[in-house]
Formats: sequence, structure tokens, C-alpha cells
Amino acid sequence: MAALLVHGSLQQFATVMQQQLPSVLSDGGVQLANFLQEQPYGTRVRLIAVAAVLCGAWLRLVVSKAAPSLWSLLLVVPLVAFNHWLPLLFHYREELCTRCTLMLLMILGNFKAIGLCLGRGPLAGGWSVGQTCLLYMLPIYPSQDTGGVKKGRLTDDQGTAGQALLSFVANTSFCVTLAYVLATFDLPIMIKYYFYALALYGFVTFLMDGPAALLISCMGLKVVPPFDKPWLAETLADFWSRRWNNTTSLTLRALVYDPIVERRLIKQQQQQQQPGTAARTPLLLRLAGMTATFAV
Repeated sequence: MAALLVHGSLQQFATVMQQQLPSVLSDGGVQLANFLQEQPYGTRVRLIAVAAVLCGAWLRLVVSKAAPSLWSLLLVVPLVAFNHWLPLLFHYREELCTRCTLMLLMILGNFKAIGLCLGRGPLAGGWSVGQTCLLYMLPIYPSQDTGGVKKGRLTDDQGTAGQALLSFVANTSFCVTLAYVLATFDLPIMIKYYFYALALYGFVTFLMDGPAALLISCMGLKVVPPFDKPWLAETLADFWSRRWNNTTSLTLRALVYDPIVERRLIKQQQQQQQPGTAARTPLLLRLAGMTATFAV
């Protein structure tokens, strides 16, 4: 009788927790975020930096030891949930730019973390803890040896730290100039929209060239150029696969396209591919991979 009572009580407790725990955690997370929004901006930025370092260390010291495996995905579930919560530290009106930028960085970081669990993506290499932290929290992608198999811009190199820094300064100046023109002159509506598009491109490249210069100078790594003169693209394929936002496209390629065309979720270790293997992949698989990657 006592055992039945204990079992019934535990079952009732589990049912209550299953029903109430999600709302309790959600309400608690929102309340904590609202409290932290009242803290100074610099304090919250430092908190984000510390959180990113801890997440990077967790990925290298814990998750990478269990990867590649499906069960290692369980180890990144708290990290993914935490990354979705972090942008709430910034107000959705007064600090919208910071909030949106952090949201994009966290989404990209989540993709990289999931890729590590599958033995794919930029974090799957034998990086140190410091390199892992930078690769995880910055919007860059390291150049890699593909064994002669052509995979977009994966084997390309942005150049020296000085070249990346020069590109960063040029894009910063470009953004400041466009902002001044838009704020000072009353331009025709079509020209204004064109300038807005250029300003968006300048802002995105500003976010990526600076971290690339930092990573190259601090860690001596080769980095794939995030953007490569997209206005010089001769075809739509050239634009999307080689010149526009290579960091995101390569991350999605490793996480979505490659598993589909290889017909396996977890990358095989010590797999040696010969040049031209991609050309022998069935057309249907390549089309499915491209469609899924574009959809994501």
C-alpha cells in the first residue's frame, strides 16, 4: 500500500512538473532578462562575451569529446536554448540593432555547435579552446583542406591580417559615408532605397571583416573571405555560392547539403574523397540538397 501511495505521488508530481515547468522556466527567463535590461549596456556586453567564452569552452572540452555522435546533440541542447535567450538582454526598441545582430550571431553559433556534434562544419577541426571560442562566437569560417574536392570557397583564403583590417576600415568608412548622406540629403526615393541596400551590405561586411582580421592576427588562422565583390558575379550561382555571405553558406552546406548528398548524417572519419566525386553524385540528391539548404 505504501509503495502504491509513493508511486501515485511521484506520478502526480511528474505530471504537474511536465505541465508547469515549461511556463515556469519561460516566465523566469523573461523576468531575468527584464532585470538585466536595466543594467548598463557595457555590463551586458561583457556578460555576453563571458557567456560566449564559456560556451566555446564547453564545446571544445565536453561536446567534442563525445562527437561525432547523435547523443552528443543532447549536450548542446542547453547551449542552443541559452543562445535563444541571450538576445532578450537588449531592449527590442532602444537597442534593436544590438539585439538583431546578437540574434544572428547566436543562430550561426547554434548551427556551428550542431555541426560539431555531426563531425561537420568549422568547429569539427582539432582547434584549441581559444580558437574554438573565436570560431564559435565570430561570423567567420576557417579555410580547410578538402582533399582536392571542390566545395565552394572552403579552400580560399582572405589573405593576411593587414588585408582583412584594410577591408574592415574601408567598409566602416563606406557605412559612415552612406549614413551621413542619408541623414543629410533629401534623396529621391529610389536612390534612397539603393543607398539603404548598399548600407546593409556595408554593415554586414563590417561585422565580418573585423572579426576575420582579429582571428587571423591573434590565432594565425586562414579565413574564407565572407564576401568577395558580389557585384562582379557573372551568374546567380556565382553570386550565391562564391561571392555572397560565404560564412553562412559554408556553414549550411556542411550541416544541410553535405549530409543529403553523402546520404549520412554523421561525417565518416578518415574519409578520403577523390576529385570529381561531387560530379558523380546523383542529380536528384544534389537538387534536394540545394533546395533544403536554400530553405533553411
